[in-house]
Amino acid sequence: MKENSPVFIIGPSRSGTSLLYRILQKHSVFRPENCPAGVDLTESKVFIAPGAVFDKRRTHGLGAYAYMLFNDSMFNEFLSKLHWTVRWQKMLGTSVLPGEYNYFTRRLMDYRATRIMFWKFYQGPTMVRGFFELAMKARGVERVLEKTPQHLHRIPEIRHTYPDCRLIGIIRHPIDTFTSYRRRYEVEHDRGVSDDQLAWLEITPEQFCAGFKIEESIVRRENARHDGSFMSIRYEDFTNDPQETLKQILFFLGERYEEQCVVGDETDKAYWDVDPYLFADIRRKTKDWREYINQEEAEHIEATLKQSMERLGYERYT
Repeated sequence: MKENSPVFIIGPSRSGTSLLYRILQKHSVFRPENCPAGVDLTESKVFIAPGAVFDKRRTHGLGAYAYMLFNDSMFNEFLSKLHWTVRWQKMLGTSVLPGEYNYFTRRLMDYRATRIMFWKFYQGPTMVRGFFELAMKARGVERVLEKTPQHLHRIPEIRHTYPDCRLIGIIRHPIDTFTSYRRRYEVEHDRGVSDDQLAWLEITPEQFCAGFKIEESIVRRENARHDGSFMSIRYEDFTNDPQETLKQILFFLGERYEEQCVVGDETDKAYWDVDPYLFADIRRKTKDWREYINQEEAEHIEATLKQSMERLGYERYT
């Protein structure tokens, strides 16, 4: 059952998905026993960028190879088992789909049935199920736990691949979310990260609001399904009362509560020194938004997202 009901953490970027990912990995069922650091925050991106699943570049924290903890034996077995799927998808990527898979699916975003047909034609379910089957062995886990925020936009493909999966959508006050973009940009810019790598963080208030509206509507739609496969939580509820919120999450997942998930963390930060907040103790507030955005920007964001904030139960900061 657990092999067929993996857990996917999704949500807007900078909303606390990594925090929940880290906490759940301390649970005995999700703990990556084969990870020397004791926790691994890699985003596999298997649904949002399936064309890159077979890429063997050694990039920490990103991609299928990293999610397998760079286990050459398991990754090579994956490539061998999926030989014809690999050839089929590469052929589609070079001769049929300009810009690969996402170029096409962006034009089908509002056509769920057509997206599923294309996902099956692409042999996506075969590829993803084969990948996670071996990734479980590579990571040494009893049940798959994966976090890629952008998979929020691939829920139809996820559900088709794993009808019994569990999805956790985490969302956060928009001002704190936008502030997190600004803080992360400053941190990475000071580290000398290239402009190309910083592009995703250079988001304007207008761009942020447009994306937040879409993502909030997706969360609201999934909540309305009432099929027991989707749970939405607010970042603030989790940080204000982590024990109780975690109990609710684990009950939703069908797992027992384990106290060690929310006690102090001594994890080796080897791969994650770029963002120390990811390994800090759970705190209600990690930063003051006024240090990163001005009053005018904050007022604009809250005015634009007034309805979304009301639906989520958020009060204005301005």
